[in-house]
Amino acid sequence: MCQSAPRGVGLAAEQPLAAAGLLRGPPLNQCVALPWLTQINQIMNAAEPALLPKHLRASIGGHFGHSYSVELTDQTLFCISLSDESPGPASPRVEPTAEQWRAFRRALDKINVWQWQADYPNPGVMDGTGWSFEVAYSDHALDSGGDNNYPDAQGDPTNSPEGTKTFDRLLRAITKLTGRPFH
Repeated sequence: MCQSAPRGVGLAAEQPLAAAGLLRGPPLNQCVALPWLTQINQIMNAAEPALLPKHLRASIGGHFGHSYSVELTDQTLFCISLSDESPGPASPRVEPTAEQWRAFRRALDKINVWQWQADYPNPGVMDGTGWSFEVAYSDHALDSGGDNNYPDAQGDPTNSPEGTKTFDRLLRAITKLTGRPFH
């Protein structure tokens, strides 16, 4: 039996399929057998992890100066910023777009946070900056944190209170996702 193609599927969808040798028979805008198209969509959707993580919580700060935290609750991010100068926390709600969530996940994959260790302690430094980052998707999860110690590009600790380019990339990814400072 022949059925019409789904709305919006037409010549633009035909070209890559025809080039791959997957298109046989009448053009999609005339008549198409839907089972193979459904299978292709299922395969393509399975290749992309869920857009929103199941869990996201991040924080950074110290005893003096600014402290920041972000937490995902019911598909909304809550951003808290505390400082010595502010009278109390400001808790703006942020609802990132689908593209911001995609860019965030791409950044995590590019940084390869999935190889980070659970703990980055620096026992030689008693004050300074503490941080934590927890994220869980259907295919990857991480629960990591540190005190004056940060992961390098391979996920190894630097044993230095100086941040790393890799860690700075995570901070920038969170800033882009929330539209709020996170450093």
